[in-house]
Amino acid sequence: MDKTNSRFKILLFFFIFSLGLIVSFVVIDVFYYSNQLKKSLLDNAVHKIDEREKYLLSSFNTIKNTLLSIRKSKHFNDYLDDNKKYKDDIQDMFTTISRNDKNIMQFRYIDLDGLENIRIDRKNLNTNVILIDDKKLQNKSSRYYFKDSKDKKLEQIWFSNLDLNMEKGKVELPYKPTLRAMLPINKNGNFYGIIIINYFMKDVLSNLQKTPLYDFILANEKGNT
Repeated sequence: MDKTNSRFKILLFFFIFSLGLIVSFVVIDVFYYSNQLKKSLLDNAVHKIDEREKYLLSSFNTIKNTLLSIRKSKHFNDYLDDNKKYKDDIQDMFTTISRNDKNIMQFRYIDLDGLENIRIDRKNLNTNVILIDDKKLQNKSSRYYFKDSKDKKLEQIWFSNLDLNMEKGKVELPYKPTLRAMLPINKNGNFYGIIIINYFMKDVLSNLQKTPLYDFILANEKGNT
């Protein structure tokens, strides 16, 4: 009877010991792989953020390169010297560039007094561009982006906040998320107007958030989404 009890106790001990080892291995395994999974997801998230940032910057660089190309163009500089003689050439240039980039909503030259001199419009993504008649050109001297451009460093591109497009003082419906890129022009050491592109941001923002497993939030420097 004693031998039977001893044998039972030994078997019970090894059973409990084995069970404890199994549980320990399972806990360690789950904990280790859980941490590894978290680390992998975190590393991948950082990679995705970097990837999305590069995508966003590439969109900005596309606009910047367009503005710089226009500014360096001999035709545009001739136009600044004689805006009547060369106006047709610049209108054609702005129209051609706008046709080749579906995200361009507006492409304008606004003079030093805030008056639109040349304006190309596209009402919606993937629609045709329209050269706006001189009689329909507007005075933009009161708009913040024109006022701010006067205080910016000349011949350097700056971007507006991401906002909604406005027409005649009212937010345009349906909403059109818009980014403006502006190049204040220097002529003889003085401010001489701006070249400005309004850029449709709907596709850019949609592509920005197309990342499986992750939700992206784009916030400004104040933390506003």
